[in-house]
Amino acid sequence: MNGTRNWCTLVDVHPESQTAGSVDILRLTLQSELTGDELEHIAQKVSRRAGRPMP
Repeated sequence: MNGTRNWCTLVDVHPESQTAGSVDILRLTLQSELTGDELEHIAQKVSRRAGRPMP
């Protein structure tokens, strides 16, 4: 191990036409596969859920 932590994030849970209880497929995306805009969007979502403003 090189000490680097890898993580993935749940990007898509379900199409807008389905409810959260009808998830068929979960798409997990490795951090290294995300673009800068996608990373920023995810960071904003996490910050909102935690109730903290973005730095």
